[in-house]
Amino acid sequence: MDSNIWKAIPHGKNDPPRLLFDPGRPQSYDFNDPDSQFVMFNRELAGCFTLPFSKPMRTDLPGRAVAGGRAISARVVPLRLAGHDTWWLGLKLGGVLHGYGREVAVEVSGFTDTDGNVMEPARLRVRTPDAAGHDPRYAAHEKVARQAAQDGIALLKNDRGVLPLPGSTDDTYTEPLEAAVRDGRVSMGQLQQNVRRLVAGLLRLQKGGL
Repeated sequence: MDSNIWKAIPHGKNDPPRLLFDPGRPQSYDFNDPDSQFVMFNRELAGCFTLPFSKPMRTDLPGRAVAGGRAISARVVPLRLAGHDTWWLGLKLGGVLHGYGREVAVEVSGFTDTDGNVMEPARLRVRTPDAAGHDPRYAAHEKVARQAAQDGIALLKNDRGVLPLPGSTDDTYTEPLEAAVRDGRVSMGQLQQNVRRLVAGLLRLQKGGL
């Protein structure tokens, strides 16, 4: 943060703490990779959208956070950054904000600083990124991932011989997966990770490991 901006923020003993963000634009949240860079400093922030406070905060006193009209998990986490003690709010948005190009209003209140001042209530907008367009460079990879998912599901689920065999064009079980990727509920990266796990499981099954 610019030093002049920091100096302009009241943070004396009797000043209430503030969340630091730009109220003029939505905050970005990547639902495919919700961990911020600060997870490496404190694992309590895993899966959290993070914002800094202007003052030292009490970590033992709860506050309240609401996203899209629903109460969400929120916690204050201290971080030592570049030789300075800082305090951050971690918000669990995964249950209310997923899919591309979506936005939700978040309200935060009730958190208390170490001087006993309750924060000024904050209202912000958080938005997920727009869906990336189809990249022809990865068309072959996507085709392999889709076929592997289709074949793997058929192999794992065909215990009574009633489901399509690998190589079948029957999309009864794979079409929902493809639809989830198309509308942003599942990313291509998540699908590829699941395919890798699926292939590993099939190999263990083939070797009698399951």
